[in-house]
Amino acid sequence: MFLEVDTIKRTLSTKNSQSFFERVWLTPQAVYQTRLKAIGFEGLGHVLDAGSGFGQWSVSLANLNTTVIGIDQSMERICASQLVAHTLGIRNLTFLQSALEDMPFSGDTFDGVFSYSVLYLTDYRKALRKLYEILKPGGLFYFNTNGIGWYVYNLIEGHNDAEDFSSRQMAISAFENSLRYYSLGEHLPGKSIIMPKAVVLKDLQEIGFEVIASGPDGSIGHEKYGIKPFYEEMKYGLESVYEVLCKK
Repeated sequence: MFLEVDTIKRTLSTKNSQSFFERVWLTPQAVYQTRLKAIGFEGLGHVLDAGSGFGQWSVSLANLNTTVIGIDQSMERICASQLVAHTLGIRNLTFLQSALEDMPFSGDTFDGVFSYSVLYLTDYRKALRKLYEILKPGGLFYFNTNGIGWYVYNLIEGHNDAEDFSSRQMAISAFENSLRYYSLGEHLPGKSIIMPKAVVLKDLQEIGFEVIASGPDGSIGHEKYGIKPFYEEMKYGLESVYEVLCKK
């Protein structure tokens, strides 16, 4: 079925949300599906899209796996994603509103957990412990997140600004929030923090995850699938956007 991007876009309340929805849904679904196949998220049973946004990854996950649940903290995004799934006739996909740190699932629930560009908006250490808990033994966990270079780039050059969103202000806030998080253990919900890869890999190991692969955005499975990354590896000589594939 055909998705009328402009019609759903107009239901959103901010210019930033509208432009983001348009960007992700004008990207062909084949792009998302190829990347999911490259990291092994195909033919799984029960999959969680942790921080599902506008559902672009959720729909692709549903086309490749048995059942999928998308979780997001924004009710507006949940409603838009439900409308997308209904319009496209996707029946094995459910959306729920929840923070990642407090998801309403018990242990050993999911065969795979996928989280794209979300963890840096959470108390990520608490979220990682929860995600480990709800994965089945041997279950896959993939996430994509941001290093310091991404925020330096946003601070200096800006990225996808809108009349109600300043990437430079976001970057300034990320530096402030990161100092608070790593020095005091405090996190402001929905505010970005910097996630240095070396620190995060150590956190994963301490929680119990086995890291299968890690690298710049779009690097996992690149040799086989010829993936084109969404983000550059480095910005101003600093680690930018990276991805990690683990298992429990």
